[in-house]
Amino acid sequence: MITEVVLRGVGEPAGPRLRLRTRPVPPLLAGQVLVRVEAAGVSRAERQMCRGTYRDQPPFPFVPGHDVVGVVDTLAGVGTQAPDGSQRLAVGQRVAALTGTGAWADRLVLAADDLVAVPDGLHGTEAETVLVDGVTARRMLAAAHVSDGDTVVVLGAADAVGSLLVQLARHVGARVIGVAAAYHLPYVREIGAIPLDRDTDVAAGIRRIAPRGAAAVFDHAADGTGGPVCGPDGLVGRTVTSVDLWSGRERNPRSHRAELHADLHAVFGHLAAGEITARIARAFPLSQIAEALRYAGSGAAAGKVVLLPDTA
Repeated sequence: MITEVVLRGVGEPAGPRLRLRTRPVPPLLAGQVLVRVEAAGVSRAERQMCRGTYRDQPPFPFVPGHDVVGVVDTLAGVGTQAPDGSQRLAVGQRVAALTGTGAWADRLVLAADDLVAVPDGLHGTEAETVLVDGVTARRMLAAAHVSDGDTVVVLGAADAVGSLLVQLARHVGARVIGVAAAYHLPYVREIGAIPLDRDTDVAAGIRRIAPRGAAAVFDHAADGTGGPVCGPDGLVGRTVTSVDLWSGRERNPRSHRAELHADLHAVFGHLAAGEITARIARAFPLSQIAEALRYAGSGAAAGKVVLLPDTA
């Protein structure tokens, strides 16, 4: 049986429109894999889905969940290969996927082509912290062409995307100013950024630290195109907002899949090498999804909020 969280309509996360459902595992088609979930993520995207404001979300009812790490339970068809063709998937192998929706479950059926092998030595919850957030951070950094010696600003530097942006920017040699709530500033300092309290005059603070301004200001929570961030004494930096990971999926699915997998391999490599660290803000069982959503939206989380299957 599959246990999953169904979002039945617009409403607050703790309301009656969020329900657990149990259904039989469907027969697998050729090339499909049944994955036993180890961890799924809770992100800003799912909180928007609960309010019906996320772009391109499916019609209600549906199962949310952008990303997942799990273990191969059953394979359909002989010779199912990993997406890069380098190895065959095997029962018991740890895999990851960016699903868009559907990951809030204890089991799910996925196409083998959508799976990426998780490197040996990485735990499921650890790998989960860098899936959609790691790919987002990596693409935002690439969009800004950040290089060694640049000064950049990361808004929301303690949350799941922001903390990875800080670490990836530091890895390429950039100096990072991390803006966050005062109670998160010790963590921001710990991951290598110069901490700046979000409740102060941020533009003035950036000017004090970087008198010549910043190469980029990363605002992953913003919508729309980036523009200049200005203080009373002039330009601070140009904003880089979040990226759409699902653009091009319908137009060219093979290319879209290959690009996502290349990014996942890269962030897994950084994680395995210790160049970035995984931080789990808090883990919740699937049955406590309402509490998980409330916590994720409270501003208290430093790092990634994850969902785990309920234990028997």
